[in-house]
Amino acid sequence: MKREIGKDLKALLEQNTIRNANIDYFIKHYEMTGYEIMGNNGIVRGISDHKWVFILAEDENGFKELLPRITCEDRHVSVIEPYMTPYLINGWEVEMDLSCMRMILSG
Repeated sequence: MKREIGKDLKALLEQNTIRNANIDYFIKHYEMTGYEIMGNNGIVRGISDHKWVFILAEDENGFKELLPRITCEDRHVSVIEPYMTPYLINGWEVEMDLSCMRMILSG
């Protein structure tokens, strides 16, 4: 069952539609199981092939504020900014590291 997107999450996603396009797509096509908002930052959890965690961070400081909310249960994390990786893999064995290029097509 798809969970309703709250006004607070919608507003956060709309602050930067390009940066948050992958999260918006996930929410529209898969089951969102929950989310947390902390100021201008947030975490979205959902299920597709695995339980995924998406991080909406304005900058590195905002990301650091969210880190305590990420638990050992959060095994599949979508990392958008390179600065996030060292914090998330610290003390963990990385099973798979997928890279991608974001291309924004206009028109």
